[in-house]
Amino acid sequence: MHHRFSRLRTQFQLCTPIACVLFAFCMFMGGITNSSAQEQNSIIMKTYSRILPSGTVDASAVISFKPQSYYDVVKANYPDLYVLFRDVISNGHSQWEVNRSSVHIASNDATESLKLTMSILGAAYCKEKQWRVDLSKGETLVTQEGRKVITSVVTLNQAGVMLNDTNTYILPQGATQIHVDTNQRVLAFDMPVPHGTGNPSLNLNLLYHKDVMTSAYKVYADPSIDNGEYWVAKAIVQNTGHAPMYNVKVWYDMGAYADHPAPETFSYVMPGGAAVACYYPLISDQVAAFKTENPAHLNITVSYQDVHGHTHSEQHTRLITLLGVNQFVFTNLTADQIQMTNRVSNWMDMNDNAPLVAAYVTKTDDPVKQFAGYVSELAGGVAAADSDKDALTWLQAAYNLELVNNIVYQTPSGFLDGSHFMQDVKFPRDTLRAKSGTCIDLAILYTSLVESVGMNGYLILVPGHCFSVVKLPSGAVVGIENTGLGGGNQREGFSWALKYGTKELKQHLADGRFYLINIDKAQGQFHITPPALPPVGANFLADCGIHRAHYEADQPTLGGGGGGRNANIAPPPPNFAGNTPGAIADGYAGTWNGIVNGMRLTMKFTQNGHFLDGSTTLVTATGELAQGTFRNVRIGPGDHVSIICRVKMNGHAYSLDMNGSRNGSTVNGTITIIQRGIFDVPLSTQKYIWQMAYSGQ
Repeated sequence: MHHRFSRLRTQFQLCTPIACVLFAFCMFMGGITNSSAQEQNSIIMKTYSRILPSGTVDASAVISFKPQSYYDVVKANYPDLYVLFRDVISNGHSQWEVNRSSVHIASNDATESLKLTMSILGAAYCKEKQWRVDLSKGETLVTQEGRKVITSVVTLNQAGVMLNDTNTYILPQGATQIHVDTNQRVLAFDMPVPHGTGNPSLNLNLLYHKDVMTSAYKVYADPSIDNGEYWVAKAIVQNTGHAPMYNVKVWYDMGAYADHPAPETFSYVMPGGAAVACYYPLISDQVAAFKTENPAHLNITVSYQDVHGHTHSEQHTRLITLLGVNQFVFTNLTADQIQMTNRVSNWMDMNDNAPLVAAYVTKTDDPVKQFAGYVSELAGGVAAADSDKDALTWLQAAYNLELVNNIVYQTPSGFLDGSHFMQDVKFPRDTLRAKSGTCIDLAILYTSLVESVGMNGYLILVPGHCFSVVKLPSGAVVGIENTGLGGGNQREGFSWALKYGTKELKQHLADGRFYLINIDKAQGQFHITPPALPPVGANFLADCGIHRAHYEADQPTLGGGGGGRNANIAPPPPNFAGNTPGAIADGYAGTWNGIVNGMRLTMKFTQNGHFLDGSTTLVTATGELAQGTFRNVRIGPGDHVSIICRVKMNGHAYSLDMNGSRNGSTVNGTITIIQRGIFDVPLSTQKYIWQMAYSGQ
């Protein structure tokens, strides 16, 4: 139970300093079975934030539980409470910085509660001569009495745990125009224009990432991702003098590798106070072509004015490394932060970049789509997202196609570089080209294929390993152990991969040390998208030695099955020949088989009165597959139908215009096949005889 939770801040989008502790507790409580179905699992937190004239906030929080018995469970499983509060202490935050020496955490057995106190630099800041404190999403005003503002946040997380946080803010003497802006998510107030004697003094603490992942260059530009955690650099501008700093500006640049944004400007930084400015560069897509490490300069300039209007500035340069596009760093903590967080660092912290692996899932890349087309052909044209049976048939075909193309598992080439664990990670096109990959490479390829056909794929990272997870149409979740693609005689069939993968999924979910990355959510909601990869030729797969296979996969089941070495590699070929002997049709409903100019034709009809819905499948003599659907086709006099269907075959678009009539258990007519070009222009037209026979329901 020691790591019963994972860092899922994006689930709640809480950004006030103390509120971050809720994430750890909600995940912890979500993993405990509630003994009473009538009792709501809850975390009740009361926070108190005194805002000093400097902008520093002295904050405290008292946390209690419902049911109260969870207090004993927390203490038993977290003898070092700092581990539970590491999200606050780690200082990956974008808008404020914790003074570590001020942090104190204690438990109170008498009240069965926990208490956290700390001092936070930059929690209140002044821009455009207005002081602001950032609020959590959903934080609303309860009451205001003079300089006291009380707000509330109530959230129900995905684990069913209610988070109830009441916040009390005490504003400085002289604060006026106090108001809560829920749209901007700030508590705002005015203060008299500060004056003072003496001189200000700048102390700059610059945090930055020495290694910048070019695979995630789009992520670094977006401060909305994970509450702004993925900055390239973070400046804590402290005023250690005796007078205010006015018109404080912070500039960043990375030379030719990124844009040059306007400076972040603060109206004042008071004596003893600080302002925090993070760098989210819009990095050029040219870095996606980097295969090896490239040095770059990170430049920062800080300027301010004193009470006499004199301008002072400092410039600093740091050498950083733009990594090759396949190099992945598993932690977002800087080297300094890792040294500072030794007593709270653990597997979760040292792998907190795990969600960025979603940038390697390229479901729309041409090689992935083409390989997925080969899989669909191998699966008999099933619609993978329609039913669990069809989904499992497709998943097995994908695994089998990797087997027959001899795509194999290889051990990782990761290395420990100081305090950063780095590993080469391949994009799916790289794995297909090399016909080999580590566990994470194979999981990324398989998940990309799954996503490309509309199924919901996940990657799960656990200590020392990664594998694929798929949500079936029914909502059931299964694991696929991709390392079954061992080389030589160390290969496992799909039944083993499904059974073993689902088993280890349950084990790791129980252990709690995991990052389960929902690809749809990561790439859609949180914008962790792939880099702009260079185009490849139409013959890419053929040039890589990747070939289609023309057999029918057997039907897997959720129960697993034996599936030993070399299982399911060569099932029997499909049977296109046959129509059920003696099958009699009393309408169009059912399956029909036939021949069109040497191509095998299968049509499936659903009949509702005088209207038909259905699908068409054509298979050429060389095994190329074309599929399409049609709806609301009217059955005319004499059981005549006119069906128009669009299909794709061998990368080209075609229209099928079928006219025919049913005579008992046969259909006869003509079919016109029109090849379509750009802007749907017809390129060629061919007409054939259309004949089919009924095969049964």
